[in-house]
This record gives sequence, structure tokens and C-alpha cells, in this order.
Amino acid sequence: MLSDLFKIIYFFLFHNNNYYIFFSENNFTYKFLERYIAKKKSKKVLIFSFHEIDKKSKFFNYLFLKNNFTRELFFMFCNCKFFYTTTPDIGFTIFRRSIKKNIKYIYLQHSMFSLNAIYNENAFINFDAIQCISKMQEEEVDELNNLKKKKLKLLNQNICSLIRM
Repeated sequence: MLSDLFKIIYFFLFHNNNYYIFFSENNFTYKFLERYIAKKKSKKVLIFSFHEIDKKSKFFNYLFLKNNFTRELFFMFCNCKFFYTTTPDIGFTIFRRSIKKNIKYIYLQHSMFSLNAIYNENAFINFDAIQCISKMQEEEVDELNNLKKKKLKLLNQNICSLIRM
């Protein structure tokens, strides 16, 4: 825990000014996110991870924390323009929105399953945008917007283009 505490203090002092943050919860999600990370090489990118990543690059920063307390600190005090994740339920676990109000949280859908069927009822209420990969998911986001009085933006992504990436 002490090691994580030093890492998080160092991060907040010297590297808390990224344009994009990608949250990688495990190796599967990292492999999925790599496609999106590669497109952001010209901007300041941070990969925040719950696991060690073998592939390090000069194009992005990397922060790996083992302890849930320091992870929650990161979520609460991080700063960026866009925060990308494949993890739902912001605000219902240690994954919290930052106190910095200008961050746009974007959920990247990585399966063709129904958003309503496999996730909690309020899994997406704290997001600003959701990537949908099917017409059914787009309709579910519209329904969520109507039911919860939200204004979630849709990011359309054809499943075929995900497979080709």
C-alpha cells in the first residue's frame, strides 16, 4: 500500500494533466482498449490499470495501482478531458466520478449483448456518452435517456469495424 501511495502522490503532483484516460480493469479490456489508445498518440494519454501491462509505449503514461484505497483516490481526483472505460456503474463501486466536473465519461461497449439485460438498472446514469454497436443498443440508450431524464450521447460503432481493428 505504501508503494501505491507514493505512486499516487507522484502522479497527482507531476502527471495529472492528461487529455485522455483509459481505464483498464483487466487484460481482456486492455486488449480491447488498445485499438482506441493507438488512435490517440498525438495527445497526452494515461492508462490507469488494475493489472500490469507488458507493452509500454513512449506515447502514453501508465499508472498501475494494487490497493483499492489508492484506486479510489485516483478516480476521485484524476483530471482529463475524456475518460474512456469498458466498466459500467460509475459511482456504485470504487469507480467514482472525479471531483473535476469538466471530465466527459465515455463507456465503450465491447459486446453485442443488451445493455438493459446484462447491466444494473443504473449502470450508465453517470456517463456522458455510450458507444453502441447495434441498433438495439441505440434504442436502449434512447429509452434510458427518456426514463432517467438523461442526455447520453450515442457513439455509433459498427461491430464489423471492431472485428477488423
